[in-house]
Amino acid sequence: MSESRYPPWGEEKEDTEKVESDLEYPESLGAPSSTGALQGGDAFEEDVTTVSDLVFYKQALTRDPEKRVSALSSIREKLLNDFASQRHGSVTDEGSESETTSDPGAREDNTLLALRLLALESPFSDVRDFARQMLHDLGRVQDIGLLEEPSPTLFEPASVCPRVEPDSSQLRDLFRDEFVRSGRVSHLTRLLGWHPEVLRRFIALRSKLFAIEGPLPLTWRLYLAIIASARHDSVYLVSELEREFLSAGGNPTWLAGIANIDCKLEQILSLNAHLAHRPWDVTEALILATMRGSGAEESAWSMPELIHGITILCFFHGISALTLGCGISPEIDFVPKSTVARMPESAEADPKPESLLMSLSEVTVQEKTDGTKPAFDEEVERGENRTSPSDASLQKDQAPPLHFEHYIGAYKLEHKDFDFGAKGRDSKMLRTQDFSWKDHGFPTISRFYDELAEQLDDFFDFVSRLTYRNFFASSDVDTSPFRNAVWFYVHRISGVQHDDYDYERVNQDLKKMTKIYIKKVACTPRLVTSEEWSNFGLSLRPDEKCHVCLLAAASRTQAELLHCLKGVMRFVDGS
Repeated sequence: MSESRYPPWGEEKEDTEKVESDLEYPESLGAPSSTGALQGGDAFEEDVTTVSDLVFYKQALTRDPEKRVSALSSIREKLLNDFASQRHGSVTDEGSESETTSDPGAREDNTLLALRLLALESPFSDVRDFARQMLHDLGRVQDIGLLEEPSPTLFEPASVCPRVEPDSSQLRDLFRDEFVRSGRVSHLTRLLGWHPEVLRRFIALRSKLFAIEGPLPLTWRLYLAIIASARHDSVYLVSELEREFLSAGGNPTWLAGIANIDCKLEQILSLNAHLAHRPWDVTEALILATMRGSGAEESAWSMPELIHGITILCFFHGISALTLGCGISPEIDFVPKSTVARMPESAEADPKPESLLMSLSEVTVQEKTDGTKPAFDEEVERGENRTSPSDASLQKDQAPPLHFEHYIGAYKLEHKDFDFGAKGRDSKMLRTQDFSWKDHGFPTISRFYDELAEQLDDFFDFVSRLTYRNFFASSDVDTSPFRNAVWFYVHRISGVQHDDYDYERVNQDLKKMTKIYIKKVACTPRLVTSEEWSNFGLSLRPDEKCHVCLLAAASRTQAELLHCLKGVMRFVDGS
């Protein structure tokens, strides 16, 4: 073997005070990670094994540089011995040859895949250098040539996205914590690295949903996340969650479809469909049907179980919107077949602004032919923002086929625009003066899961208020009118009305193409295209577009929760 061309492992001096991640899972639940060979369904190329599946790699998942040096040395020795045995056959004590594995080729492929992952997705330079050197020493020079850091999004080149080892110490710590926890810095984590404080809250909230003490088993929590992500056809999320489900000890037959799941989980499928596509149709009758189940005691949901379950469903509906709206690219070790359909043919940069925006009040509205501004409700009822030019090819055959019909089954509910024409008792509009997040939704969740409610509230509040006081190339800009327009627009099309907000502001602060993108993210995220990301209606940087997508995703999550929790409260009051 050739001598190392890379610096000795462990030269990098790092802060060793925080050796372990503070996002731990209770031993009673087990720790989910982005690992495990995917099974079930037919939407993917093949089963794969990732870094943490190869047990001997786990010892390198540490922030302590001395422990990593020792671990990498052990891994190197084992790899060299294993590859020598696989290629030349191993010799037993009696001197006879024996096979080291039932499928040496598959094991070698998995090992090389894991090395490529470490070379690309470790936020520790010594681990990346080790992986590159191992590929070289194992005679895989061709693999080294492929080790260009991939872009976490199909919509932008890697050069404008956060790198796996960023300069920011705050972001670097977050990435390292994620690597230690899961063996990778996922594309979603990297993309949210544009907004480190959002990422920190996202990681904490996701961890809390899976780790909080409660009656739902971890595998059930993960399965709820899977069926929630499947409603919007998020191939990225479903594939990652399926791995976590298997790693946590989940029943593989459940991944073949909902026909194989526990009868109790079946009872929440209708509620999942309504929350994902028509949350305003969630009523106390639907809540009652879910809680009572099929009549058998084992299929009934308790109130703590239901509150936890609907929070997971709503959260992952929102995260599905985020991953699809930002065009999250597949992880390098798992390429779904659907990638081809979503891959942009060419990356087009945003059009340059004709003039720098000094104030958001300069954002013009789309006008009628008579020169007057369309009323918000009138525009929605006309369906002006229902489709975009990029949808023309889709409308011939309607939407592309779903990848996860086995998670949908008979619950084929699809999005339908909210009926603004209904008045009085026929209207399903939820008015926040009657049922708001702060006064009603938050206290309802807090009654059962106080810490979870606090983290949800903090996440919603931070995302809605986040500002850098920049707008493309302009600085010291008050972005609150734009942010409010996005938040309240998504609430409105989700059937939530704020009587203290002037909805004429939506047309004043959002352009038509911007609203088309926002509405698709909130309602039909699987139809978002790279063209709509590029032709945004406003000249925004990629990180600013990600912020808009975050606003839309968080707003729709809160709107779902409001509708469902209102149904829960009506059920409680009527029982």
